[in-house]
Amino acid sequence: MTNKPIISVIIPTKGRASLLLWNLKELRKQSLRPDLFEVVVVSDGDDLSDHTRKELDQRLYPYNLSVYIKDQKGPASARNFGVEKSVGEIVLFVGDDCIPDKNLLWRHFYARYRLEYKLCAVQGYTLWHPEIPPDDFMNFLVDESGIQANWRSLKTGDGKWKDQATSWFMTTNCSVDRQTFESEGGFSEDFPNAAWEDVELGFRFASHGLITLFSPDAINYHFHRITLDSYIQRQIMEGESRLVFCSLHPEIAGSLLDPNGLRKTNSEMFQETIRLAKETH
Repeated sequence: MTNKPIISVIIPTKGRASLLLWNLKELRKQSLRPDLFEVVVVSDGDDLSDHTRKELDQRLYPYNLSVYIKDQKGPASARNFGVEKSVGEIVLFVGDDCIPDKNLLWRHFYARYRLEYKLCAVQGYTLWHPEIPPDDFMNFLVDESGIQANWRSLKTGDGKWKDQATSWFMTTNCSVDRQTFESEGGFSEDFPNAAWEDVELGFRFASHGLITLFSPDAINYHFHRITLDSYIQRQIMEGESRLVFCSLHPEIAGSLLDPNGLRKTNSEMFQETIRLAKETH
């Protein structure tokens, strides 16, 4: 048995206690030995109910579980805080609404050490949870358009998965060595919401030559139904975060923003676009 876990699983959470508890219970079934990983939960400004606190009792879990509540500053700040409180040489970021495959942690461990890339990131594969079968709209977002998560770009022309996913760092399921994470200063806390903060860190990693391995067998299941209305709200938030990204990296802002289009846009045009989208949908 080791005295120190190798992998620290960082889970920011807010307002999804039932999913968080389901996530933690599934982590009890991991094929990786429980002494080789720890789980650090950071509640982002959300006080926990007595029932939730009872269910987070360390004695219920074979792995080391730490739970913290901090002032609300967004998921980027919560993840950074979680890393500060963790001890593993690898930090793995997952969502509180993602249910892990039993081999998730082993695959992150294996992907790193089989190729001896100790200073690297590993991008796992996130699928819709089978209990939420995707409808046509969700299939369009992921499989047809790639707007939500462009997994198709990680396949070769003959349909095989690529070995690398450089510049990817989707925090539903990704890991990186602590040394690299800390050397980059972690997630930028300029992002108040869960949008673009992981893309921005992945961009910095790629800019500095970090290799990101892709492990399609490291699977996390996203238990999150997306409707057109919820997607519209997310895209408004994404637009706000895109401006933050461009302020941090003005050298690529031209490929992400259309200043003339923004100047011509008004509230009436925006509402009409939403109306047409709903009518088409």
